[in-house]
Amino acid sequence: MSAALNTLLKAAARKGLPESVVRRLRTIGSSVLPWTRISTNNGPTISKPLIVYLARWREGAAVFSRFIESYRDFADDTPHDLLIIFKGFPTRSSREEYYRILDGVTFIELKKSDTGFDIGSFRKACEHFSYSHYLFLNSSCRILCENYLTKLLNCLTAAPCAGLVGPSGSWGWAQGMEAIFPNYHIRTSAFLVRREVLSSVYWPTIFSKHDAYTFEHGGRGITRQIIAMGLEPYVVDADGRWFAKEYWPQSLTHRAGHQEGLMISDKQADLFASSDLSVRERLAQHAWGEIASLYVRVTGSR
Repeated sequence: MSAALNTLLKAAARKGLPESVVRRLRTIGSSVLPWTRISTNNGPTISKPLIVYLARWREGAAVFSRFIESYRDFADDTPHDLLIIFKGFPTRSSREEYYRILDGVTFIELKKSDTGFDIGSFRKACEHFSYSHYLFLNSSCRILCENYLTKLLNCLTAAPCAGLVGPSGSWGWAQGMEAIFPNYHIRTSAFLVRREVLSSVYWPTIFSKHDAYTFEHGGRGITRQIIAMGLEPYVVDADGRWFAKEYWPQSLTHRAGHQEGLMISDKQADLFASSDLSVRERLAQHAWGEIASLYVRVTGSR
């Protein structure tokens, strides 16, 4: 692909693509485009973490309210800033209800079109705001314990060679992707990383859900890039214990037990919790393979 065409596609992606082009790009994905690092600004880096929450207009105010309620309910001792990405909101008036929900909460805001999926929004946040650490949370996230940020930061500081941490990880893969098992990856619905590490990560241009999956757990995904740097991914549970990738099922944070170790819930965690035993067994098998039954039938029976 020529550099001119590459530039044209990226510009179109930022402005919103015609539906015919969107359909074509969803078919071919971003594999035709080069992966690039985030553009860093020349300003000073703020020496505290930034919590980045994605508020998507199409998800509705109830989902947003659920997150903000959990943010209020579960305090964290670590000083930080909160960034709300308002994604896909057509007008300022469409955000008024969200501002009312935020009453009393100190926050920064960033407006974005409804393109690029979660990963594209997270990238934009990195390029607009320079902080020492980023905790990224997608729209379906809900905080479940106090000092969630502190616990994740403690792992990133103290665990051997820690480079990427999150409240959940998996060994599985999305349907249609390369079937490598175990496919260690931190789930990108919620993850914490240092800016200095993140600035060395290559990101795809996100045109399709497949592109987002590729960044999360594909052969060039963020976890594999982190490991290639000589660093390690860790899962941290609600008690602040961290788990190396070989021991993630034991954390009981994702598709195991009653997920009682989970510190930040999301849509997939809610699906597992609300499913009957047969469905939970299938979901656990997808995440953990042959050992899944050890963590569902024994610890997860009802």
